[in-house]
Amino acid sequence: MRIIVSIDTDTFVGDDGLDPAAASLAELLRAGHEVVIVHGAPAETQAVTGSRLVRALDSVLVGRTVVALVTHAQVGAHDPQVSLPDGPRVRPQAVPEAQVVRELLADGTVVVCGGGIPVLRERGTARLRTVPVTVDPDRTAALLAVELDADILLFLTGATHLFAAGGHGRPRPLLRLTPDELSGVRLPEAVVTRAAVAADFVTRTGGVAAIGPVDNALGILLGTTGTQIRPAPASVRETAPSSD
Repeated sequence: MRIIVSIDTDTFVGDDGLDPAAASLAELLRAGHEVVIVHGAPAETQAVTGSRLVRALDSVLVGRTVVALVTHAQVGAHDPQVSLPDGPRVRPQAVPEAQVVRELLADGTVVVCGGGIPVLRERGTARLRTVPVTVDPDRTAALLAVELDADILLFLTGATHLFAAGGHGRPRPLLRLTPDELSGVRLPEAVVTRAAVAADFVTRTGGVAAIGPVDNALGILLGTTGTQIRPAPASVRETAPSSD
């Protein structure tokens, strides 16, 4: 299967956690999956973080080619947030390097991408111009997953699961649910956007999204840890009331 992995770089500040993350990603590759890794380092340190990931993966993937790409996240010229640099993060509309990534995957290459340097395509010249906004790397990963026809969108974090926000009791780990079920769960504010991006990918593509610990990527796919968001079974969709 083709898997796009969005990895939270906060899980390996400095060198701590980098080797376990590389070993976790290597397990996916040894299981026969195609893997593209998207990290959330800021634009100015994208190349450095990509290099660190390549070196860590190269040490555990003998015989595999691993490359890092400096990638861009193209935003819309008419997005009102583009003119508000201090506002919310802007939604990316395209990853210009997607076709290059596809070609590298076809050659068996493991690809490491940044979360995307925000750019606009100028009218007339069609040149890419950087813009002083912020793009959510999770949304860039999800967009790339759609553009590459990925089967799975995987978010690797420092937590074992998504947890439903606790009331008077303890937070409840979420194991497997549909996008509609996820929308009805009260989540901690810090993970609301990531959960929404995951659910949107599943709804849009019919694929699977999952969120779980950075040191056990394969376990997330196998369902032994993490949270999986899957489409509703066909029988449920067919019996759902019409919105007409």
